[in-house]
Amino acid sequence: MAQQKLTKRVVEQIPAQGEDVVVWDTALPGFGVRVKLTGVRSYITQYRDRTTGASKRMTIGQHGALLTFDQAKKQARGILADALRGQDPVGKRSAGRKAPNMADLASDYLERHAVPKKRPKSVRDDRAMLENVILSAVGTKKVASIERRDVESMHLRLNDRPYQANGCSP
Repeated sequence: MAQQKLTKRVVEQIPAQGEDVVVWDTALPGFGVRVKLTGVRSYITQYRDRTTGASKRMTIGQHGALLTFDQAKKQARGILADALRGQDPVGKRSAGRKAPNMADLASDYLERHAVPKKRPKSVRDDRAMLENVILSAVGTKKVASIERRDVESMHLRLNDRPYQANGCSP
């Protein structure tokens, strides 16, 4: 594991080798750059989770026009500061990715509640409402990211069918 004071010039001069190369910054412990076989450079941070003691590594982003060395170092400072405060930035990111979307929630509702507890006609109506109205509007969105505006726009699209509109609103 190589250590060196990283600068933009140093990052751009690290050669690609037969395997991934990681060079850690001596000025900011836990901040480094990874150079892949292809020569692609990515900024990374590594910290120890205070609750579990596990070492966690997080990729900040790829070096280039969209992410400069200074921007990456600033982001790394924030990530490492969060880790020092006892937060888990890697866990937070993965939890967001694993969060259910509306289609998952609808499937779970039908399987666990509607089918075992409702009459067949009610299940058929619920399934039609989900497929034709709700999932077509917000099916791919994460449940936590659905806002009042999403529900209002879905409700307004059904203004010619007020009973159905009220049935699909919270």
